Amino acid sequence: MTVKLIIRSLEDGKNQQEFEFEQSLISCGRSRSCLVSLEHEGISRRHFIIKYEENKYILVDENSHHGTSLDGRVLSPSVSYTLLANHHIQVPGFLIEFSHNAKPPCLEKTSVVARKLMGQIFNQSQLVPDRPYLEDEAKIYRFTFDIEKPLMLLGASSLCDFVIDQDNTIYPQHSSFIRDINGVRIIPIGQAKISVNGHVLQDAKALYHGDIIIIGSSKLIFHEYSNDDKALLSIKSPPPQDIGSEPESALPNTPKSRWWLKRGDAVFRGLFVLALVGLSVALFKLA
Repeated sequence: MTVKLIIRSLEDGKNQQEFEFEQSLISCGRSRSCLVSLEHEGISRRHFIIKYEENKYILVDENSHHGTSLDGRVLSPSVSYTLLANHHIQVPGFLIEFSHNAKPPCLEKTSVVARKLMGQIFNQSQLVPDRPYLEDEAKIYRFTFDIEKPLMLLGASSLCDFVIDQDNTIYPQHSSFIRDINGVRIIPIGQAKISVNGHVLQDAKALYHGDIIIIGSSKLIFHEYSNDDKALLSIKSPPPQDIGSEPESALPNTPKSRWWLKRGDAVFRGLFVLALVGLSVALFKLA
């Protein structure tokens, strides 16, 4: 065990749950895609994350609608705050006590094992997993993410994974991309300027299908799926201005495409069950 979260309900002080994690990135919110799912109308779909970075744990509010507090201090959105043992995180309806045993997270479990597991599932079902990619409007550049590399760099240097050499406003190493079981995140390097959907980044930002990224003077579009029809089955795509802050009751009034994202949830669960059945059969054969 590396991280322990003790979650207490503020509405019912007797309701308490404990979670233990070894991942380097822990997502918390109302969405089922989060590692910790918090059921409360004031919780955004992806409310905040805890991640291990530069030998320490940090807390980042993911532009939640009702905010996140750390030991009574309201946090600024998308800004990293260092987490120490026995710190208390407060969100609508919950008080969360954070502790850890000073042991680095098991990166094998956060990336390699996940890739191996998904690879087995796809191989057994004879399906090809989607590989996210970046593409500019003129379709000069198309950068496909390597499923075997959790970290990739973009810049003007030929040593980068993604090279843009026709834009003199881009640094040799301009941004990094981290890919794990939670998706793809973009991180500015140094003083590099990056904006996503019109918002200037100061820290890591999760990317979703159709996000518009301005790097230097270059405009790139993030594609989480090779086929746009598959994006309708995604339960992770929030409005670009706020990662999942709308209450459930507002869904019928959202644009049609986002409403169908929610309707696709049942299909996603069905596919997930089929994948688990395939994995179970494979494990039974191995036994």
